[in-house]
Amino acid sequence: MLTANTGNAVMEHLFGQSAITPFQVERLRQAAGFEGFHSAEVFFVDTHSALSVEERSRLGILLHEADAPLAGAPDWVVVPRMGTLSPWSSKATEIAAICGLSSVRRLERGVAVWVEGLQDPEALLQAICDPMTQSVLSSVEEARGLFEKDKPSPVKHIELGAGPVAALEAANVALGLALSSDEIEYLAENYASLGRDPTDVELLMFSQANSEHCRHKIFNASWTVDGEKKPHSLFGMI
Repeated sequence: MLTANTGNAVMEHLFGQSAITPFQVERLRQAAGFEGFHSAEVFFVDTHSALSVEERSRLGILLHEADAPLAGAPDWVVVPRMGTLSPWSSKATEIAAICGLSSVRRLERGVAVWVEGLQDPEALLQAICDPMTQSVLSSVEEARGLFEKDKPSPVKHIELGAGPVAALEAANVALGLALSSDEIEYLAENYASLGRDPTDVELLMFSQANSEHCRHKIFNASWTVDGEKKPHSLFGMI
C-alpha cells in the first residue's frame, strides 16, 4: 500500500486480480521473449483524507483486491494517459460515492507487470500500451501524476521546416498520436499548401477525428466494388 500526500489530498494504491489472460501472455511471449510474466490490476485512490479502516476494507471488497500481491515492485505500470480522465474512472468514482466512500475523490485503474528474462522490452511495451490513450510508468509512485492538476499548457507550433514528414513523425512519437504513414504524408502536403506550421492542438484533434470511433464519414461514403458503383452507403444499407 502506497500513501502519498499531494497537498491536502492523499493517494493510495492497491493491487487487484490478474489483468492479462494466459492466452495474451503467450502472444506477448512470442512477440517479446521472456521467461516469466505476471500482471495485476492496480487501483489508484485519490482521497480528501486518509481512509479509515472500515473504508479501506470496503474499497478492497469493491475492487476485488488481491489476497497476496506479488512481491517486489513491478517493472512497468500502464495507466490512462497522463492529463486525461478515463471512462472507467468517472464510473468507478461514482460507484464509490454510492457505496458510502465519501473520502474518495477519484479512482483510477492501471495494469502492473512483472517480467523475468525479457529479451525485447520495446516490443513488449508496444504490445501492452496504446500511446494514444495510455502512458507507461516505471514505478507505482509516478501514478500520483494522474491526480495532479496543472495550468493548461500554451499552444505550440510544430516547425515542419525542410523535412515536414520527419518533423511530423517526431511529433507523432512525442505526442503519442498513433498516426499512420499515409496520414503523416497527407498532413505534410496540406500544411505545405496552407503555407504554415500545424499546432500541437490541431495534430491531436486530427488524430482523434480519424480514430475508429469517429469515422462516420467513411460509412456515409459512396462505394465502388469491382468497378460497379453501389447505390447505397453503409449507413444507407443499415
